Amino acid sequence: MDNHFTVTPKFATKMLEKALQLYTPSLSEKPMAEFLADKCDDLGFEDIQIDEVGNVIAKKGTGSPRIMLCGHMDVVPGKVKVRTEGDSLYGRGASDAKAPLMAMLFAAASIEKNQGTVIFVGAVDEEGNAIGIKNIVKKEMNIDYAVFGEPSGIKQVTIAYKGRLAINLKISVPDSSHASAPWLSKNAIEESTIFVKELKEKLEADQDG
Repeated sequence: MDNHFTVTPKFATKMLEKALQLYTPSLSEKPMAEFLADKCDDLGFEDIQIDEVGNVIAKKGTGSPRIMLCGHMDVVPGKVKVRTEGDSLYGRGASDAKAPLMAMLFAAASIEKNQGTVIFVGAVDEEGNAIGIKNIVKKEMNIDYAVFGEPSGIKQVTIAYKGRLAINLKISVPDSSHASAPWLSKNAIEESTIFVKELKEKLEADQDG
């Protein structure tokens, strides 16, 4: 294929429809990974690989800047019939996030080889425990910029998403008492509500400040 690639609406729709036909809940993305790897080869990417956790990684171009365009291949559980209604295409993952994923692929393919390095990533398990992107981070790929395809709207660039912090909390009290006389000791459950209340107040104060 020529170095320059221009996607047409017809081609983009056809490729997205094929992607939607593949039912790929978290940790079952192999058919989508193989589909993307084949398309990357057709579109002139180099160093195409499916890594040890199932991510698709493909590179195009050389030098700086090094830009990663990333989307996720998995969808939430539940099959939805792929269908077209007017100008709209429906199917499981059409919005979250196979359309953004294919957009990242086509954007990466359209970049000229002498304009830096573009790295396309189709990540696994975004809807689960994010083992895909965690593995990408471990690889230390020396990325200058990264763009992630998510259904956050087409009229703005979202610079951050909410994250998640998992806490294992152990509440200990010095003694215990029988349920018939709870006033004789502190209750670990009641003590935990004090922690939750104080944590909530602190987080809200940080947001206001």
